[in-house]
Amino acid sequence: STSRILEARINQHFQDTSVARAFDEGLLQLFTPVSFGEDWEHFLGVATHLYIPNSTGFNIATAKRLVDEAHKPAAPLLDISYAWEGIGPDAVAIIAPVMNDPAPEIAFAAARAAAFIGDSSAIQVLTQMAQNSHNPFQLAAVQTLGEMPDSPEINQILRTLINNEETLVRVEAYRILAGRQDTSIYTRLVPGNEPATAKFVLDIVPSTGKPLIYATRRGVPRIAVIGGKPALSLPVLFTAFKNRLSISTAPNGRQLTIYYRGPQTPTAINVKSEPDIAELIARLGGDGPVDQANLNFSYCDIVAMLQKLADSQQITAYASATDPTPAPTPFILQPLSNNTQQIDEAPLIPEKSRDQTDTPTSLPSATTLPSDQIGAAPTGTMDRQ
Repeated sequence: STSRILEARINQHFQDTSVARAFDEGLLQLFTPVSFGEDWEHFLGVATHLYIPNSTGFNIATAKRLVDEAHKPAAPLLDISYAWEGIGPDAVAIIAPVMNDPAPEIAFAAARAAAFIGDSSAIQVLTQMAQNSHNPFQLAAVQTLGEMPDSPEINQILRTLINNEETLVRVEAYRILAGRQDTSIYTRLVPGNEPATAKFVLDIVPSTGKPLIYATRRGVPRIAVIGGKPALSLPVLFTAFKNRLSISTAPNGRQLTIYYRGPQTPTAINVKSEPDIAELIARLGGDGPVDQANLNFSYCDIVAMLQKLADSQQITAYASATDPTPAPTPFILQPLSNNTQQIDEAPLIPEKSRDQTDTPTSLPSATTLPSDQIGAAPTGTMDRQ
């Protein structure tokens, strides 16, 4: 039957007899292979673009025909890329010249497919795309590199991309390396309220690029201080939570005093901190000597405070090692998913259901996380116009 033929072809391609299972003439069940991790969309893209014939002659002829199709107006390039990837090694020699096509969308489609097939030259092409700020597929190239198997070569490429002038490229490279627990990133777990849990992850990321601060809004709560050494601009007087919290310095002082007396805090808490923003973040989260009273702000509260400090340009750093002039450090929040429809259809929140005037800004809630959890990077798409 057709379903049995498809079952055999899919299992043959992925070299795993448990990937496809035919139940009857009209039902074929697919299971994402372990090698694809949680990226079921990539797996499904390849599985649904496999050709039943699998001879060398057929594969070469089909790869050539797909090259012709890719150069037609409005070509479905992602479908073609999946088809090349499904053909496998027989397609590499055909699509190798296409990786240098003057049309960037065609070149990326070919390089993407060749990279997943295992062609090392495709990694070089993707690296060049990822380093080129004028290439419209720069970010997609970074994401594709992030989908490659973990290796010292790929990780070194990603480390250099953290120095790129494009902020989105730098953030994406960081997110991939953080997901791989790369040793170039110093990771600190800010302890949560429960044993063996962390409230959020604080990453210190070396970079020769302009300093920036990045915070996630999906997945594992993480704050990354990328490049330089951002610090509060002194002198400083910052207040939040109806003036229950203050961050200040004494006249001509270089050390911060963090004062907080909340509605559920029997006595005021005074915490000292250096102006270094990474240390300040850790202190606000509760890091500090075990024999002293420490703060216990949530991830969302800290992110809101960082946003407010950055908006008022109170976080500064040297723009580069050669520029001694402090410049405001940008703060970037991870974009939310495309949930417009869910938001539009969501029921209204009753008024006065919660007093939110005690927070500097409204952000999604965050939960504590096991200390071994790490985030992941998204993938990109393409179409030819």
